[in-house]
Amino acid sequence: MKNLVPVMRLLLGAFMLASGIDHFLFPFIPVPPATDPLAEQLILALIHSGLFDVVKAIQLVVGVLLLADIMVPLALCLLMPLSVCAAYYGLVLDGQAFTIASALIGLALNGLLMLAYLDYYRGVLSTSWLARGESSAEGDNFETLYVRPVGRITPAQFGAAAVTLVAVAAFYYFLVPGGTPKFAVFALGYCAVVLLARLVQGTRKAA
Repeated sequence: MKNLVPVMRLLLGAFMLASGIDHFLFPFIPVPPATDPLAEQLILALIHSGLFDVVKAIQLVVGVLLLADIMVPLALCLLMPLSVCAAYYGLVLDGQAFTIASALIGLALNGLLMLAYLDYYRGVLSTSWLARGESSAEGDNFETLYVRPVGRITPAQFGAAAVTLVAVAAFYYFLVPGGTPKFAVFALGYCAVVLLARLVQGTRKAA
């Protein structure tokens, strides 16, 4: 694996850089036109909306980062959503051999390189996180306020957390149009139940 990493980085970085240059500077990569009407509509929508420029800009930046050995784990994370979408486009929508092969090769290189740099991702794969300013004490972090119902909080902690929860619910209810507020408030209801359960447990302990 160690000897393959430089090869994979060079392959993926060069391809991403070439793809970006092909789009922004001068086209030199032959790409067969889409044969499926839905695939063609999707590409046209991306082009006319400007999102295709965003995709190519990300590819260009990622290519430079991979080849220049700058923030490689971050570059691979930025590229992965594009790799997955490209694979879906090739396999499900377009179906042409060139599109499928290039998309799957890109996805495979992206995934294998992320595995090669797995140590840099171990932190983000943790199941428990503390934000800046939080501590592991009960009621002093998101998890022990809104997620885990077993535990205790003080009335002061309950009040501060409840104000935050009501403010977020009000934002969705009054400012966000459509059906999203109903589902958002429903989801926040679980957080409210956790808060109440923890307050009750804290009150009983104090008594």
